[in-house]
Amino acid sequence: MKVVFFGTPKFSAEIFESLVEKGVDITAVVTQPDKLQGRHLKLQESAVKKAAKTLLPNIPLLQPEKISNESFVHSLTQIEADLYVVVAFGQIFPKVLLDMPPKGCVNVHTSLLPKYRGAAPIQRCIINGETETGCTIMYMAEKCDAGDILAMKKLNIAPSMNAGELSIALCELSKDLLYSTLLKVADDKVKPVPQDHSQKTFAKKVNPADAEIKWDLSAEDLYNLYRGVTPKPGAWCTAIIKGNKRRLKLIDIEKSPLSGKKGEIIEYGPDKIVIACKEHSLSLKVLQVEGKKALQAHSFVRGCNLNEISFSTSESSLP
Repeated sequence: MKVVFFGTPKFSAEIFESLVEKGVDITAVVTQPDKLQGRHLKLQESAVKKAAKTLLPNIPLLQPEKISNESFVHSLTQIEADLYVVVAFGQIFPKVLLDMPPKGCVNVHTSLLPKYRGAAPIQRCIINGETETGCTIMYMAEKCDAGDILAMKKLNIAPSMNAGELSIALCELSKDLLYSTLLKVADDKVKPVPQDHSQKTFAKKVNPADAEIKWDLSAEDLYNLYRGVTPKPGAWCTAIIKGNKRRLKLIDIEKSPLSGKKGEIIEYGPDKIVIACKEHSLSLKVLQVEGKKALQAHSFVRGCNLNEISFSTSESSLP
């Protein structure tokens, strides 16, 4: 069975590498165009492109600006693959591509569908305090993540697990689940199960503004938010330091049972600054003023008195 692999980030690249190691016949790779990144705005190749160039340097490597372009669609017809495998590719598939391969288009989605369809299922399930998630292998459909389910496997979310750690765990889970599913697809032994669309929920993209810690929520909710946006885009809060409003990135925080007036410093020790929330509090252990290096709590306070620091509870975010 000839496969075209679509994917872009590191998550996709690791699954791609796993399929190559297992002997899947990948005849072409499609990934996003190189992008300007970093302080010096250098063109960077996607993780999937780097892996493809190393492991399968002689197969076609396509980087369309839009996969709906006629020239790209024509290129795929020349490859004559049996199946498309899509893992975090980053573009919406038009119907002409969904209908092209004889055995369909198979997608890896990191949630227990129909829950958490969309762009950020890993982050959103943690933010919402879920204790369980998983991986779903499905046929792609015109509507987002709405296709029939081919396989599913669950995974428990540890109470302290962040989005980066959960992504690694789900990637490992996905490798074997995808491979075993592809074997069944090749032998026409899959039994697609339609989703219960009445149970669908959506996981919209997480932006930096969504990662703001506001002290008028409970410590539990804020800790889940911190976990869900770590390592990217990273939790942050507003602080007033010596009369100046500053944006602080929260690198390491923990829940605390202490209570007080929300937004106030209720305890300070050599390794923490404890800030009261609506319910209980958060212990800030490592902080980073925007544009500065990360500091342990005691080093952060060393340059000023505690009465010169306050934490904003305003609904507005810094620009």
